Formats: sequence, structure tokens, C-alpha cells
Amino acid sequence: MDKYRIARKKFRYLADRRNVKVLDSYHTENETYGALHKCWKGLRLRYCEK
Repeated sequence: MDKYRIARKKFRYLADRRNVKVLDSYHTENETYGALHKCWKGLRLRYCEK
């Protein structure tokens, strides 16, 4: 529950200052880049182990 609360607090801070860019998919730019980074990190670990 704490992770959710912290993430929500960060989002509210950016939203209150209008620093959030919402994409066509209704996800924020930060969420999208975070997900892409996580995917690339997983791929690198998977292929570097071989």
C-alpha cells in the first residue's frame, strides 16, 4: 500500500504544477518511459546471461 501512496503523491505533485504530459493512450509520459525502461532492462538481463 505504501508504494501506491508514494506513487500517487508524486503524480499529484506533478499534476498540480501541470508538468504531466498525457499521451493518446491516456497514460502519462513518465509511466510509459518507466515501463519501456523496465522491459529493456529485462531483455538485456535475459540475453546477457547466455
